[in-house]
Amino acid sequence: MNMTALVTSLLAMAVAVTVAQSVPPEWNAAFGVLETALGRLGSAAETRYAAVECPSASVCGSASAATCTLPACGESFPSTRGFQCLAAFGNSSALCGCAQGLRRSTSESTVIVPPDTDFADPASQRFVCATKGMDTAFRSEFTSGTLKGFQYTADLKGIARVFPGMAQQRNSGVCDTFDVRRRPWYASALSGPKSVVFVIDSSGSMSTTDGPGGTRMQLVQNAMRHLLGTLTVRDQFDVVDFDSTARSLGGGLRAATRERVRTLETAVNNVVASGGTNFAPALQTAFDLLRDATTDETCRNIIVFLTDGQNQDDETAAVRAGQASLPEGKKAHMMTFSMSNGANQQKPRELACGNSGIWTHIGNGDDVAEELVAYTDFLRFATIDATVRWTSPYLDSFGLGYTVTAARTVTTSAGGSAASVAVVGIVAADLPLSSVVGVDAATNASLVEEVERYL
Repeated sequence: MNMTALVTSLLAMAVAVTVAQSVPPEWNAAFGVLETALGRLGSAAETRYAAVECPSASVCGSASAATCTLPACGESFPSTRGFQCLAAFGNSSALCGCAQGLRRSTSESTVIVPPDTDFADPASQRFVCATKGMDTAFRSEFTSGTLKGFQYTADLKGIARVFPGMAQQRNSGVCDTFDVRRRPWYASALSGPKSVVFVIDSSGSMSTTDGPGGTRMQLVQNAMRHLLGTLTVRDQFDVVDFDSTARSLGGGLRAATRERVRTLETAVNNVVASGGTNFAPALQTAFDLLRDATTDETCRNIIVFLTDGQNQDDETAAVRAGQASLPEGKKAHMMTFSMSNGANQQKPRELACGNSGIWTHIGNGDDVAEELVAYTDFLRFATIDATVRWTSPYLDSFGLGYTVTAARTVTTSAGGSAASVAVVGIVAADLPLSSVVGVDAATNASLVEEVERYL
């Protein structure tokens, strides 16, 4: 380790010790209670997955399909199913016909289906059927006062059960998109802590417009906003943009704090497409960033590489030297993406296959953000544990102030064999910071930062 890295590591340790010593005891209690409760939810979900095998949502024991699941994008949210105006879970007179609060059910959950997921798919139906029994666990944690925010369970296709049950927001009668796969707690639970370098092509061809939504560069800039939003403070990241040469936009791998994410979002939005396409300097810069970073031993090294063009050099030596510079067990996984119908597909595919990663083609008209975020799916195969992972504080969209969310994976095994354990979904729970710190955290920025350092 060089002197700069050593000093950085020692300073980080000193800050961590200082924070740990100054943390109010009620913080440890509040966060500890939620982690314990999340363990119970995870066990309940695993029991449900193991015990219930059903072909469709219409077969939930003796229940009818309507009783088995209540879609959040449905038309009816009656009081007979527990719906009432509750201020504890949001407040907006413009939504859901409530003079105060929002329409919620503390009796049962609702199911949210992302727009690209087929609800009729057998796997989706099994999830809905198997997790209906989670309402008992949700209600228990809520009525005991243990969990005071929203509770979730979701599968790998992004179908989610949310408690208290809620009506999905509408815009001109159309349900707004809510995709848990783009939430930081979902990505963090599935992928674990990671050191990520996002390498994006900013050559002249990225100014091309292939369809609606803007130029390729604009599509990537918008997608990067979603992608960076999936990171948590336990992740380290930087962004490299390249054309004929390459540039680190963040100056090194750093924790994905709220401030750093905002800074890098702005930097990405200021990138202008111009120049040629040389892979070698881009990948050399990415490997240098990973090599020089001070990371936790549990962090996996990831390079997310996107290009729309034909490389004008040979990157083979840069990749070989870059991987050799990383210690054993910390070699970088390369997740590569070829953007546009005319993009180079062979070279990005070879880079992924030769470096323990995956390659994806993003065709004209595809959802760039959705394709890029999917890189975390690959990492779930190496995240077979029940570690609870926290997000950084974020502003709740329903007006509850700053909130944090904790999540952990849900696993099953075939025949009880440890060798066949697989991740099948996640459970998560929100914690409004006002319930921990005793004040409205939305008006106390320094306190929010202190919570972020604590987590």
